[in-house]
Amino acid sequence: MKFKYQLYFTQAFLRKVKKLYKKTPSIKKQIDRIFYLMQSDPFAPQLKTHKVLDRFGKPAYSSRVNGDLRVTWTIQDDVPKILNIFSIGGHSGSKKIYK
Repeated sequence: MKFKYQLYFTQAFLRKVKKLYKKTPSIKKQIDRIFYLMQSDPFAPQLKTHKVLDRFGKPAYSSRVNGDLRVTWTIQDDVPKILNIFSIGGHSGSKKIYK
């Protein structure tokens, strides 16, 4: 299947997701499903994607993985079909990943 979008992962994201997989191995299927959907349409209703400000106050998007887990990403400026996935974490609490 040919996807509309390509996903690029930052090193910080890869470190966080590796720790998450060790802590909760069952989450891998949910995250894989989200990335599959994002490659087709990052604004699909199931993802509940919305604009947010990242921890540094820059515009980004957030997509829902499950109850409290979110993935934050941006669309690359020069190539609009590339999504830069830069963080994964909680929606609320002390470990939230966006403002």
